[in-house]
Amino acid sequence: MSETKCVYQEAKFYNRLTIVQSWKWLTIHCTESPEEHERGKKVSRWFSNPWDNKKKQWRKVSAHFVVDDTAVIQCVPETRIAYHARGLNTRSLGIELVGKAAQSRADWLDPFGLKMLDLAATLVAVLSAKYKIQLDDETLASGILMGNGGVTTHKEVTRAYRVPGGHLDPGPNFPMGVLLGLAREKALSL
Repeated sequence: MSETKCVYQEAKFYNRLTIVQSWKWLTIHCTESPEEHERGKKVSRWFSNPWDNKKKQWRKVSAHFVVDDTAVIQCVPETRIAYHARGLNTRSLGIELVGKAAQSRADWLDPFGLKMLDLAATLVAVLSAKYKIQLDDETLASGILMGNGGVTTHKEVTRAYRVPGGHLDPGPNFPMGVLLGLAREKALSL
């Protein structure tokens, strides 16, 4: 990923046995953490040691990438399966964006959010070019079930596979159109 600043912080849990050569989807998530400068480092460190103090057990979760206002942090190799969206893990790269699902559109588009979306758009453009993933409008649950590839959200994966207790991130106000528009612009120069 020469087009964006990327560091590696390995997640504790991911499928190390299965090698994946191609992906059909990019799944966008949010970390459910506040927009704080370099918060992605904290999230990626948590993926490397995801102990749940309340339940006194490990949380078997991970994502391929975490993006904040300053960096893209890779947590799982692209050739391996992360545990980020039940039902689509084996066909999707997971991208966590720092923020909360309850944020307003204005919150997502504040100075922190704009820096993060710019980095995320570069990542999405690079991955979509590499794996021939379309950068059309967001892929909804029905498109996932039909096998269409594209960019989707954790919410749409939850809807498609009717995951009990599934997640609804990155939330109803997430500016997917802005992210995809930026990614399409960046893809033109790759």
